[in-house]
Amino acid sequence: MRQSPSNPPMAPEDETSTFHLENVNLRRLTVADKVAGAASLVLLISLFLPWYTVSVPGASDTLSGAGIHRFLWLSVLLSVVVLTYLIVHATVGWDSTPMNRLSREPVLLSLSAVQLVLVIIPFFDVPDTLIRNVTVGFAYGAYVGLVAAIAALVMVLVPYVRSVLSGR
Repeated sequence: MRQSPSNPPMAPEDETSTFHLENVNLRRLTVADKVAGAASLVLLISLFLPWYTVSVPGASDTLSGAGIHRFLWLSVLLSVVVLTYLIVHATVGWDSTPMNRLSREPVLLSLSAVQLVLVIIPFFDVPDTLIRNVTVGFAYGAYVGLVAAIAALVMVLVPYVRSVLSGR
């Protein structure tokens, strides 16, 4: 079959420039990376779950964390960054990324610490009301988010502290 001059044969794509599911190698991730990634995913989901219950005599409603505290959208963004970061690492490896000059543990540690701070703030900034007989309390989403943020930080912090103490 003859190729027309207007349609030259296409060169094969560079395998490192595109995402292919078969290139994902979870063995590139440590157990801490996997648990931190799973905890970040749980945190991301929890931000849209009910964080507060508002009750009046005869009625009740719930409010999500991201719906009531706008700054929690930053935690949504950070969760997406952590997950993307881990997916890129599992796909192309750490040495193939532009960030290879940075150690990945401090990056994940910093992102996880900021996530935890952002999740803790709503526990001190409970929406209040001056209306009689209206009560505001925490719902399960707040606790799920807090546990997930703590798990993500601990799973990155423990191996990092061990590596620092061992002099690596």
